[in-house]
Amino acid sequence: MPFKVTARTIVQLGAELISSDGIAFYELIKNAFDAKAKRAFVDVVVRLPNLTWGQAIDQLDDWAELSAEEFEKKVGTFKASLTEAAIPSKTTDDWLDKLDAATTFDDLRAVVWDATYIQFRDAGEGMTLKELDEVYLTVGTPNRLNQRTAAKKARRKEIILGEKGIGRLSAMRLGDRLNVKTATDNDTHWNELAIDWREFGEIPGKLVGEVGVRPRRAERKVTGSGTTIAIRGLTSNWSEKRLQQIANTDLSRFIDPFVPKPAFSISVKWNGTVVPIPRMSDIIEEHAHAVVESELYYETDENDDWQPILKGKIDYLVSGTTNAPIEGYSHSFKCHTAEILSILGKADYHDVTLDDVLSLGPLTMQCYWFNRRLLKNIEVNDEKLNLRDLIAQWSGGLMVYRDGFRVAPYGGADDDWLNLDRKALASQAYKVNRAQIVGKVDITSVDNPDLIDQTNREGLRDCPEKLVLVALMKYVLETEFRGYIVEVDDELRGKERISFGTLSQHLAEVEDKINASLERLDEANEEFPDYGLGKIENDLRSAFKVVVDVVGTMQQNVEDVENERERILFLASLGLSIEKLAHELNRATRHALESIKGNMNSPANADQMKTAKLQLTSLQKRLQNLDPMLSPTRQRKTVFDLVSEVESIVAGHEAQFKRHGIKCTVNQVGNAPVQVKLVRAMVVQVLENLIDNSVYWLTVSNIKRGRSKPKLEIEITIEGDKGRIIVWDSGPGVATENADRVFRAFYTKKPAGKGKGLGLYISREIAEYHGGELTLSPERATAPGRLNTFVFDYAQERSAHD
Repeated sequence: MPFKVTARTIVQLGAELISSDGIAFYELIKNAFDAKAKRAFVDVVVRLPNLTWGQAIDQLDDWAELSAEEFEKKVGTFKASLTEAAIPSKTTDDWLDKLDAATTFDDLRAVVWDATYIQFRDAGEGMTLKELDEVYLTVGTPNRLNQRTAAKKARRKEIILGEKGIGRLSAMRLGDRLNVKTATDNDTHWNELAIDWREFGEIPGKLVGEVGVRPRRAERKVTGSGTTIAIRGLTSNWSEKRLQQIANTDLSRFIDPFVPKPAFSISVKWNGTVVPIPRMSDIIEEHAHAVVESELYYETDENDDWQPILKGKIDYLVSGTTNAPIEGYSHSFKCHTAEILSILGKADYHDVTLDDVLSLGPLTMQCYWFNRRLLKNIEVNDEKLNLRDLIAQWSGGLMVYRDGFRVAPYGGADDDWLNLDRKALASQAYKVNRAQIVGKVDITSVDNPDLIDQTNREGLRDCPEKLVLVALMKYVLETEFRGYIVEVDDELRGKERISFGTLSQHLAEVEDKINASLERLDEANEEFPDYGLGKIENDLRSAFKVVVDVVGTMQQNVEDVENERERILFLASLGLSIEKLAHELNRATRHALESIKGNMNSPANADQMKTAKLQLTSLQKRLQNLDPMLSPTRQRKTVFDLVSEVESIVAGHEAQFKRHGIKCTVNQVGNAPVQVKLVRAMVVQVLENLIDNSVYWLTVSNIKRGRSKPKLEIEITIEGDKGRIIVWDSGPGVATENADRVFRAFYTKKPAGKGKGLGLYISREIAEYHGGELTLSPERATAPGRLNTFVFDYAQERSAHD
């Protein structure tokens, strides 16, 4: 049995789906584009104040049963009152002439209804009488969707904006009466449809089919084709100021404003006077303080599997007076599959997969950034121009354009789809907020078919592909762009940015979690005394006490360091190591707790207990490696066996390697013992950071990509005769353009909670402070344009045993 829809439901549906007048204008103008018109004409005509017009209509309704004689007595006064209240305009005089000439009730009623209206007109393909009946009168018609499907099959590059057949509901929002007049080139007559929406809500339960709306064949057509939609009985007050606001905030952004000469245009008039629609000026680009361009695209790898690539370029410009970037302050970036998956590793995107990234499709982004403190008035053609006002017109974050037409409300005054403002408010450094950004994301209906508008036209539907889009755009603006301009500004100021305060805060949070886990383990040991948890608990508490004692010792001993740089490095490096150990301690505690679930003798629980014991053993080895780092005053060069030291460091990661299926080998070039005289803590810290870095990126890349499953390997090679340690892994590597940037403080492609961008920075600083060097080498790259090998050249003194 088919569903039956009441007429009142249609009215309610229109009110809910079309949420603003700006959206209503969008939908009605889209019809003109889909009809292949080159231009849409919008006329808002208001010859009487809304209140006066409403009172006049009510009065005429009361006169419906008047005799001709009674009508004659009242009509003069009625016309005089309307003439006095009329709003002066280019169109008002003609309307007053028609008012004066109206002698019958029907004529007068028609003139009054014509006093105010909104009209949308185009010279497009138009509609036949059949289309007007079967397509236009059908809400949710797949007509446009069918057209798009047919164009795709025929491989025609045809842009069709409509898809759901709800655009006609926009007319319902704007006014009570709708009149559609349309014809195709082949029609001999105009086809007309008149709807009074009030009839749809008069009787509850009245079905749509009972309203009796039918199109008709109207007067003979002279030539041409097109459609005119006139809306009368306007539901709200209109003024020139309000129409100008819609032109400024909505219509100006309807068509991609970054394109100098769009193929489609809009003309708007208020009572016959043109209402200007602002166009974006070249001044925006010329006076930007930074320009960001980014692109998501796809390439096949050696196994013919598609892989995503996100690349971009940042130009940090001189005070906004020239397009030429400051020498040395132009940066390019490139993210491959593993890095993109790392970006998506945050909690907000934990359900997103590589398949979702692949199905998103290619897209581009460009934006201009303005330092509002540097904005000044400028002179253009002997006229002073306020840059702040110009930028305020277009700023608001990244707009989204599909096939050159805006997807509302992104980039609007009330929309912060990337949460840029919230991030900026929480930032202690440079602000990158929506008021500073004029930009866009370009998508297409062909390349990004899963990015579909919500039915109410208030943004894109929620889907994994939308999550990927949000995550990548946030990364470009917050990590790549913001991070880069902060780096440049700090470099120009010579500001030292490293601080242990943040690390201490994170460590305190981890300590709270460990304490809670240990308390639960203690309770479990009392409940299950035969499970052997007591020794594990004691060992974990002992390890935790070491971590806490190390923090106390570190805070006491740091005051003994006179050299500020050495103090900072000591704090940061030791703090980073302790935080990582605290995380491992928490993990071991958790696995011990997991082992008591269900039957202790079950294979799963036995494995959990085995894992906890292995992690505890590895943790104890890593805690032992902290000993030479506890006091900065005792970091002197000592003689030790380098190979044994490296093997000890690797052994401390045994549980971590097993957990992730990583094979780590230590190789030595030559058989002679490698006795070195070095600061042992330097070797420990540098290798710990390099190993942690390799483990992270190997685990990120450990995902089935098409037919390939990558091998997870780390190789550490000791070349004693050259004073060199080489660390290679089979992960995604570092992009060549980032070879220097990865060593900068706070630069990271890891998500929040996974890294702070300090490990490689600290490692290089420590190496250089002690006379060594840490670099990236192009040797053994796993892919073109990638670097997988770190080379640690240590400055050694020959020991007395040599």
